Amino acid sequence: MPKKLRTALLFIIPIAVIVVLFLFRHMASKTIMNTGYVNGNTGSNLYNNGLFCENGDTLFFSNPDDGLRLYSMNRNGSDLKRLSDDRASSINVDDNYIYYCRSNANDQSQFSFLHVDTNSLCRVTRKNGKLVILDHDPDLFACLVGNYVYFMHYGKDDATTLYRVRIDGKEDEQVAKAAIYPCSASQQYLYYSAADVDLSVYKMDTVSGQKSQLIASDSWNPVIDGSYVYYMVPSKNYALYRTNLADMSTDVLTTDRVDCYLVSGDTVFYQKNSASEPALIRLTISTGAKEIVAEGNYHSLNAAFGKLYFLQFNDESTFYQVPLSGGTVTTFHPGKEKK
Repeated sequence: MPKKLRTALLFIIPIAVIVVLFLFRHMASKTIMNTGYVNGNTGSNLYNNGLFCENGDTLFFSNPDDGLRLYSMNRNGSDLKRLSDDRASSINVDDNYIYYCRSNANDQSQFSFLHVDTNSLCRVTRKNGKLVILDHDPDLFACLVGNYVYFMHYGKDDATTLYRVRIDGKEDEQVAKAAIYPCSASQQYLYYSAADVDLSVYKMDTVSGQKSQLIASDSWNPVIDGSYVYYMVPSKNYALYRTNLADMSTDVLTTDRVDCYLVSGDTVFYQKNSASEPALIRLTISTGAKEIVAEGNYHSLNAAFGKLYFLQFNDESTFYQVPLSGGTVTTFHPGKEKK
């Protein structure tokens, strides 16, 4: 080999190695954007604290056996993994990342998602577990819509308002100066109760920012499911209604006072508020038949892979589970990963 060529190679090769390493590091740190309007979880789950989320054949969840830390496992319960040391709520998932609100309260015995001094919005890479904080302020009720996460943001100046941030951490901005719950999404649209207007059901186009009234009724926690919008009506003692957007016909599903609810096809699960007979109810919409799932007071109703998960008031260390189609209530104990 000629001396000049050997000298040139001794100079070029190290530079080439440095360039390759730089490009590899740049590509590894680059955020993979979504190509469509991905929705990260169901509206029903997210209104109920978003403790469970199914994606493909994987279940992502807050693990009651490990301090409500973020975990994943296969739908059959195998391959249990701890994904983060954070207590997680508002779990959203796309093909590349898991998004959640952390709730790392000092008192680990207390189950609460309202510790505004400990929450922030996080993103974990599914492939390597890398953690990125998308918003450092106290955040709640996050919802992935395409390449943006919408969430309730607490600030010293405006208190709780609606924000959004791009999934790469850029464009962290206020969307509305009102405490709007951005839980229910379908494609590029958000459906919500207009807390800053009259509590009517509104639809927001997240691309144009345009807002339009859908249902001229006071409402709470509206959930879009196909062509139907489900919602509680505060002026009717929080009875549960359903409106068909195709013809705007409205059905009263129950006149019971509803604390929280979850929609799953032809079934609605709801917590009946009653001083004498509180219960978790399973309602078949097509027949109107009601079945008591469990007597008592329950909350955080989440559905994934054919099961309903829920918590009991005043005994929040244990998750319960029951098939969505009906059956025996059992406790949910997935175990924890041994480090």
